[in-house]
Amino acid sequence: ISAEDMARLAYLAGFRGEDLVIAMAVARGESGRQDETGETRFHVFVIGDYNRSRNGELAVGVYQIQPLGDPNNPVRDPKSNLNPAVNTKNAFILVTQTPNGWRHWSAYTGGGYSQFMDEMRVAAVNAGLIAP
Repeated sequence: ISAEDMARLAYLAGFRGEDLVIAMAVARGESGRQDETGETRFHVFVIGDYNRSRNGELAVGVYQIQPLGDPNNPVRDPKSNLNPAVNTKNAFILVTQTPNGWRHWSAYTGGGYSQFMDEMRVAAVNAGLIAP
């Protein structure tokens, strides 16, 4: 999906203002890549197309949400997290309703997300979701 579409998903999930840009930059750090034209695309995972984190844990979706041995937690359900809209909403829940907030993502804790802030801000402006 495109950066502008990712902005729309983040907005629909509940992210606003600077948190919208941070959400996009974290997702970019977790699953975003540039395609052959130089455009940023977010990898949409399909069933069976899971990543493994550095600790060997399953990581799913554009936000690479890990089940962490909690199969009864719908926020961490691997199959539902394959849907980018659900995955983004679950990221919003993790950020706003858990004590770790953004610290669930290595792209945030390691600071890697910051290199994508300007690019994601432009995408959010282009999507009409934040002011220039």
